[in-house]
Amino acid sequence: MSTANSQTRRKTLFLVQFSLLLAIEAIVCFTPLGSLPALGPIVATLSHIPVILTAVLLGTAAGAAMGFMFGLFSFIVWTFTPPSPIIAFVFTPFYSLGEMNGNICVGLQLMCYTKQAKAIRHS
Repeated sequence: MSTANSQTRRKTLFLVQFSLLLAIEAIVCFTPLGSLPALGPIVATLSHIPVILTAVLLGTAAGAAMGFMFGLFSFIVWTFTPPSPIIAFVFTPFYSLGEMNGNICVGLQLMCYTKQAKAIRHS
């Protein structure tokens, strides 16, 4: 077997393994299969398991990429289907509950106020 063919085979194997672990991550995040009921509205999750497996089996770069996907999936779940709207603003930056805003909203408001204050000082 030539080295080019061996290298192609290794890259394909890596891509397939990563893709399977990513599919498992998506299933665990977006379905009730990965949820364990805890106290009240708090839900324990098993979605960190594929991230750990990816880091151990495929290396730190693949583990970091899977960790990014874990964060993205969690962000999507908590933004669009929070288990409890009372605590959802804590876990997503876009949620707003009355006077309580998420991190992005507060950051944008702070930036706007800062720009207005600078414009007033310079005029």
